[in-house]
Amino acid sequence: MLRVTVTSKALHVQYGLFGPTIPLEDIVEVKAGKYNWLKYGGKGIRFGLDGSTAYNMFGDKSEGVE
Repeated sequence: MLRVTVTSKALHVQYGLFGPTIPLEDIVEVKAGKYNWLKYGGKGIRFGLDGSTAYNMFGDKSEGVE
């Protein structure tokens, strides 16, 4: 299960038992759309070679947030 919580100071992402807490001032850009399998290669919390992170889960019709 993917859980996302936003507070006045941070974005908390939890996929299963793990996930980051990201201070809002550290977020540069957010994109929602089709999940790029070639860039991230799988489901869950995935890291791109360009330093980006994607959050994706099964049953989402290949949509995700980067």
